[in-house]
Amino acid sequence: MVDVMTLPSHPLLAADLDAMPDDGRRYELVDGSLIVTPAPSVRHQIVVMRLVVLLDAACPSDLRVLSASPSLPSWSSRCCPPAPDASTSL
Repeated sequence: MVDVMTLPSHPLLAADLDAMPDDGRRYELVDGSLIVTPAPSVRHQIVVMRLVVLLDAACPSDLRVLSASPSLPSWSSRCCPPAPDASTSL
């Protein structure tokens, strides 16, 4: 069975993203367009974990390596950046 969702014709906002179902898919906004991807596979998660370990070992002491988290993106009223699998932060 295929799920069908009708979206408005105008660019979507963070509030529209918040209304998306919690169904295991990743919902992101890129320039007001909805991008839907399946949950990462086990292999993908293993690769990300290994990448985080390698980045952490090479990271300067004034930076931190972070793995993906729903709280990483900073939502705005116009656009929501894609959530990275790993990132560095001060």
